[in-house]
This record gives sequence, structure tokens and C-alpha cells, in this order.
Amino acid sequence: KVKALLITGTGLSTSSMRNATRQAVKTAKESGCIVILDIDYRPVLWGLTEAGDGETRFVASATVTKEIQPFLSDLDLIVGTVEEIMIAGGEQTLEKSLSSIGSQSSAIIVLKRGEEGCRVYSSDFSLPVSARSFKIEVLNVLGAGDSFMSGFLRGWLRNESLENCALYGNACGALVVTRHGCSPSSPSFAEVLHFIRNFETVPN
Repeated sequence: KVKALLITGTGLSTSSMRNATRQAVKTAKESGCIVILDIDYRPVLWGLTEAGDGETRFVASATVTKEIQPFLSDLDLIVGTVEEIMIAGGEQTLEKSLSSIGSQSSAIIVLKRGEEGCRVYSSDFSLPVSARSFKIEVLNVLGAGDSFMSGFLRGWLRNESLENCALYGNACGALVVTRHGCSPSSPSFAEVLHFIRNFETVPN
């Protein structure tokens, strides 16, 4: 009965989780449910770096690409950083990886760009949608991706414009990195709207 199922790339890093995710996606598609992928690529969880090395964000791996790509055709929305889009696309450049994903999926692709906000690609990869970003002092990056996703989906699941979705996502990500906590520090929608309406760039 839910509107959307969100799966993660981390959840594809072991065979048991891949099987569970595959079944969940199958059930979602049969139920007419939207399917979203947060690529969430963490090389350490794929055994590509030493245990405990959570700092390494990208290791090229044909194996990881091979496990992600069978899911692409069932997706409605894909969210990831430059490195994550490249591991999903399996190419050596962002542009080629976007094209590779687009040849296998009709999903909207959201490229997260940190303090620069995000770009949202639909069928035309040459004309991405973007929105205002918020340059703030970073206290803690934990939870930023989850908060961004919650903001983006707040608009997207209500059929708002992609620009609004991007704006909500950017604002949520900016707010959570100013706080000590992780996902529990994600803002309410009222906080997001207040932040957007009142944020002013502080001059250098």
C-alpha cells in the first residue's frame, strides 16, 4: 500500500541482501509501487578496502557495477554522488556513466554535488534541473545523504517540480550538516521552509 520503496547499494553488497532486495523490488513492481535507489556506495562494505576504512569513497569495481545494473530497469529514481553514478554506470567519466544508466533505465537521476547542491537529469542529460544551494559551515557530514533524500522525496512523491524537489533536498542536507546528530537531526518541513525563506549568504 506504500507509495515508494527505497533500496540502497549497500543492501546489494551481500548475496543474502541482494536476494531480499530483489524480492522486495519484484513485489513493489507488481503492486504499482515506485522504486528508488540510493546508490550509497561504500567500498569497505564490498570488501574493496581494509576493514574499518570508511573514508575511501570510491574504488572502481566491475563486480559492484555488475551487481547494481540488473536493478536499473526497475527504477523510477536514482540518487548518487559523482563517484556513485560512475560505479552504477560502469564507465570512466560521469558523462559516459550517465549515458550508460540512461540506456538501461528510464529513471530520473539525481546527482548530488555537496555544497554545490544537485543536478536532476530526466531524459535529456544535456539540460539538468538545479536549484539554489546553501553554502554553510559544516559541523558533521553524517546523515547528510539521508536528509537530502528525505527533502527531495518530500517534493517528488507529491508531484512537485524537480526544481522544488532539488531545493528541499539541498536545504535538508545543508541543515543537517550544521548539527551534531545524524539522521535524527534531519529538519522538519517547517524548518526547511523557514531556512529557505530566511537564508542569506554571509559575505567573506
